[in-house]
Amino acid sequence: MPPELGDPDADAAQFGEDPWITPPIRMDYGKNVKLGKNVYFNFGCTFVDGCVISIGSRTLVGPNVSFYTGSHPLDPELRNGTNGPEYGKEIHVGDDCWIGGNVILLPGVTLGYGVVVGAGSVVTKVRRSLAIPMFPPDLFSTESAGCACSTRCSRKPCKSYQENTSTATINARCRRPEGRRTPHGRPG
Repeated sequence: MPPELGDPDADAAQFGEDPWITPPIRMDYGKNVKLGKNVYFNFGCTFVDGCVISIGSRTLVGPNVSFYTGSHPLDPELRNGTNGPEYGKEIHVGDDCWIGGNVILLPGVTLGYGVVVGAGSVVTKVRRSLAIPMFPPDLFSTESAGCACSTRCSRKPCKSYQENTSTATINARCRRPEGRRTPHGRPG
């Protein structure tokens, strides 16, 4: 802890980059959880941290999010109740991510820079960058050019989204380089 300063504002500023954690929080060990700067955890988060769980800087985590690094064999004979093996895989979350409430991250998941995970999701696979699973599958189409983003990609927002959203908002959300695939498997 840094020394207490006479000015309350200056004293609070010393902790400006520290993680914010709203209790209650549950951890198996705690020593395997690595947090970046200015991370926020809402209440009720759970960490089964038999393996490393790393959270990047400026990441926001909603309430009741669970990080599970431990697992068991799927074969019931091999699993063998409490006498069977347990294995684990690390979980890594990049910088500037947003994980909505009641999300579960399973063993081996890696979320890249800026990934947004919608509330109630169960994340089972790697997301390398800016995947936005909370938007409907037809949010963007590749039928004709229409995006004016700096990467000049060929995606065009779907008609209903385009009518209700400003061009600046659409372009702000368009950050995938040309040729990358969207979360729904479409080229984007």
